[in-house]
Amino acid sequence: MRKTVQQHSKIIISFFVATFYITVCYSQERQAAMSRSSVLKFGLDTTIKDWHVDVNAVPPKGGMSAFMTSVSSNYKRNLFSSDLSGRVLISFIVGEDGEPYNFRILESAGAGTGEEGIRVITKLGKWSPALFRNRPAEVSFVIPIRVSRINTN
Repeated sequence: MRKTVQQHSKIIISFFVATFYITVCYSQERQAAMSRSSVLKFGLDTTIKDWHVDVNAVPPKGGMSAFMTSVSSNYKRNLFSSDLSGRVLISFIVGEDGEPYNFRILESAGAGTGEEGIRVITKLGKWSPALFRNRPAEVSFVIPIRVSRINTN
């Protein structure tokens, strides 16, 4: 009897884990590139493709790792069909005031997965702005989200 209960518990836990999972792969080491408007504002050489800021923008919820965990936990899982899987790439700019804007879905797994990612990122709020030469600067980010939903029927 006890062995059967343990087996059922393992199956139930496996079912919930396998039914839907979302992983986000983002490295906190990444340096954000300044937006074109910030490059022009600071009078920098526009022929250089990536000007990096002195201090990266910091997302809400206590750093990039916590931010990505919040993205994962706030992503509405029940919106998508059971056989959906793929990667979502969302590009956006964090303004000098810390407000994210100019969202673009670079890659989507379909069925509204990109729009859901934008909704979640927007909902999480303002960032601490990036700094270049001790002044706020706009920076661009690309957030990858891996979406998989496994059909267990």
